[in-house]
Amino acid sequence: MESIDDDTHFVSIETLEFIWAETKGDPNIRIAVIDGPVDRDHSSLVNANIDYLPPMYPEKASDAAYAHGTHVTSIIFGQHESPVKGIAPYCSGIVIPVFSANSEGAFLPCSQLDLVRAITLAVDSGANIINISGGQLSPSGKAHPLLSQVVKRCAEQRVLIVAAAGNQGCECLHIPGALPSVLVVGAMNAHGHPLPFSNWGKSYLAQGVLAPGEEILGAKIGSGTAKASGTSYATPIVAGVVALLMSLAKVRGSPVDSYAARDAIINSSLGCEYKQVANCDRLLAGRLNISGAVAHLIRGDKNMSQDDNNGQPHLKRHDAIEIAGSQEAPLINTFEGNPRTDDARGIQPSQFQFEGFKGEGHFGPAIETAASQQRDITNSPKLSIPSGLMDHSVFPAACSCQGATPQLVYALGQIGFDFGSEARRDRFIADFATLDPPQAVTPESLAKYVEHNPASAEGVIWLLQFDIMPIFAIQPSGPNADRGYTILREFITDALERARQYSNRDDPRRILTIAIPGHIVGSVRLLSGQTVPVLRPVVRGMTSWNTEALTQRVSKQFSEDKQEAARIGTVKFLNRIYYQYRNMGVTPEDRALNYAGTDFIEAADILTEALGEGFQLDDIRVTKSSYCRPESDCWDIQLVFYFPKDIMGVSRRVYSYTVDVSDVIPVLVGFARTFDIR
Repeated sequence: MESIDDDTHFVSIETLEFIWAETKGDPNIRIAVIDGPVDRDHSSLVNANIDYLPPMYPEKASDAAYAHGTHVTSIIFGQHESPVKGIAPYCSGIVIPVFSANSEGAFLPCSQLDLVRAITLAVDSGANIINISGGQLSPSGKAHPLLSQVVKRCAEQRVLIVAAAGNQGCECLHIPGALPSVLVVGAMNAHGHPLPFSNWGKSYLAQGVLAPGEEILGAKIGSGTAKASGTSYATPIVAGVVALLMSLAKVRGSPVDSYAARDAIINSSLGCEYKQVANCDRLLAGRLNISGAVAHLIRGDKNMSQDDNNGQPHLKRHDAIEIAGSQEAPLINTFEGNPRTDDARGIQPSQFQFEGFKGEGHFGPAIETAASQQRDITNSPKLSIPSGLMDHSVFPAACSCQGATPQLVYALGQIGFDFGSEARRDRFIADFATLDPPQAVTPESLAKYVEHNPASAEGVIWLLQFDIMPIFAIQPSGPNADRGYTILREFITDALERARQYSNRDDPRRILTIAIPGHIVGSVRLLSGQTVPVLRPVVRGMTSWNTEALTQRVSKQFSEDKQEAARIGTVKFLNRIYYQYRNMGVTPEDRALNYAGTDFIEAADILTEALGEGFQLDDIRVTKSSYCRPESDCWDIQLVFYFPKDIMGVSRRVYSYTVDVSDVIPVLVGFARTFDIR
């Protein structure tokens, strides 16, 4: 095989100029940037068609997260009359901040659950492409189930996630980059050499490409430009190219689909068969080949020349790569970061240290320092994560979202509590020690203490949990706050009673499920270091129930010999909602689905009829309703049943009813419909 020549350039500005002559991006193609906050007043972005969600902390001009988000966003959306020429400047976008900084301005990571919320908001906003220039280092490549679920939902809805491969310089994986359907991006230099810090791994071979990641030009906070290196900056190049390919396909009358663009990029990428490197796995599926991707996406384009060797598109040679830069400012330069010393395993104990945290997982921006670029890791072993790093966890601690429209939530889960800090926990321990007799702080003693000392309820962080995993902090406020805290205490008492009544831990009846409608109004840090959103509940909608009572309501409608089968069918329905379709309760369809598991009247009647005729539950679907009142947001809950014996050739029956989620507490509208399908 031929070795790489030093003057070979793998990405040509002329290819982009060729596409830009036809389109600089279609405003109907929407790109979500999940990153740090962005300087929206920068000259490169001030005229961009971008919506901005408020950050979960007050950003500062010196914040690393603020600088990172601005730089990444400008690579995609930088307007061409400005100092930074973005890849797809006329596409529309939405910036969803998740990264934060400490008091010194250094990076703090967010959790995988924060990423779930951000991706959910991106999809709900109509995004076609989601750029995530970050990730969590993962030895297994597995994500939290909720993150896996939301990524799968993106694939089902043809929303492409483009994520960074990470910067440890090893055969190791990042989440979400390693998840199926994600397009993962590593970093190369101008000549197609993988940069020393760019990760690789088995999962990346079929779903990853290398893109320029060395000294990438971007917007600098305040004004001017800066250059930086890392897979963080290679990622928006690829996300922008996907958007540009989709826009070009639309101009030429071809089908517009982000996954078609993904396939074109991967299938046209240039691997070792084109130019050799010492370790071909480090190329992932291959190097980004824009002209080849265009030829692959739009068949028969005679403007794209083809190489005679294996049908690979031919790339011309040029003296400089300026994918995201201005004509005047070359992309290649020295890195102007703030590196510190690397440890022996290549994990940076610096302001850019963010991967590999315990718990449900946390991730941070994929930034690279100059020190790690100097390492020769061609034959680097698989990564072994130091235990000290696995125990580290830091998060955002404040919110700056005044004036924004509060996010509606209708969430299901279990009740829990936290103290937020050791000082507050120790205060409760000291108070409990003065009781007669002295008591330890337990759920039972806390419930009794709060009952007799109602004011103390405000000192507890009440939690909505999935099992033992915190999802929201529940913080009643306003004139009904006292009633809200009373209900939370009653939830604790009821949960304890059920645990005593059903001592078998595998018995699902021991779980008390609660529903909390409300608005997200900020975030709070827990004692573990995790930060969760604060949910201000609508007290009149706070409710709890036990599955046993619901199942009895259905089963008692049947004769004694059929009651057990009816009970099992009802439990399956509820378990689908509570576990298989478990969600954050943020999107309209999720709020509708959660409400279907709360207001059981309609579902109970449907189950009674369907199970009585011998049908069994097959699937639960949520679709946008065709019929709705003005100013409402209606979704159809469809319960799909199958008949095991297939009487008269009708294999399945669908029952459909409608939920309006325009208000904080959803409501059933209309009446149930039924129809048979094959």
